[in-house]
Amino acid sequence: MINRKELLNPNIETDVTDQIFEEASGSFNIVEHFEELRSRFFRIAIFLMISWGAGWFIQPFTYNTISYHVKSLLPPTIEYKEAFRGLMDPFMLKLKLSFIIGCFFTIPYVIGEAWFFISPGLKKKERKILLTIIPLSSAFFIAGSIICYFILPRALNWLIGFVKEFPDTYIYQEPGSLVMFFLKMIFIFGIAFQFPLILTYLVTSRILKYDTLITYWRHIIAGIFTVCMVINPSADPISMLVLALPLSLFFLLILGIGKLLDKQIKKI
Repeated sequence: MINRKELLNPNIETDVTDQIFEEASGSFNIVEHFEELRSRFFRIAIFLMISWGAGWFIQPFTYNTISYHVKSLLPPTIEYKEAFRGLMDPFMLKLKLSFIIGCFFTIPYVIGEAWFFISPGLKKKERKILLTIIPLSSAFFIAGSIICYFILPRALNWLIGFVKEFPDTYIYQEPGSLVMFFLKMIFIFGIAFQFPLILTYLVTSRILKYDTLITYWRHIIAGIFTVCMVINPSADPISMLVLALPLSLFFLLILGIGKLLDKQIKKI
């Protein structure tokens, strides 16, 4: 029986490693899989707690930087003030923000743990595809975050436009509201940009076939616009379009890739 530590040994040659992976994929019973999954969840929880502690000390710099940037986008004609409603609110805000920072640090570790858990059950071709997609995942998340950064002023201006319809009014919010809004926008754009990678993996692995995509392409694009409209925190049409249009174009590109793969398979 193959020891699971051998699966992670970098000294084993590629072909031998592939053979071990294929052999090991069926060598674990359901109890062993659950035990390993539990141990990986435990390690993730420990890593999250450590990252949360680190986030506690990083939080002041992160909050001040983001808060200054977001507030600078507000027009000077709008009076904006922040006020805590209770004595416990500053502590809870610091706890919440440090936890969010810890989650951002933990995401790469979670991806690594997930990879080492599922990789023995994948075929050689599927592992190669995933090893290409996983690094691109970070790049796509950053790309989505950068796009969000540039459209954020438009989203704020759209929301502030409604304040102008009510003369002699002011905006009083709890501290951290704008920062949380900014982080939500960044997170949603980054996660949404993972959709093309997931779809690419499904198509190249032949889990999702070209015939299925071409049959329901209108429904998928309509679904993309609907989901972007629902998950967009600012609810403004500009942010929704900026999020939905690239995802739709990525989908059409993946549709073309699926068509080429389908032709190659039919020639064989």
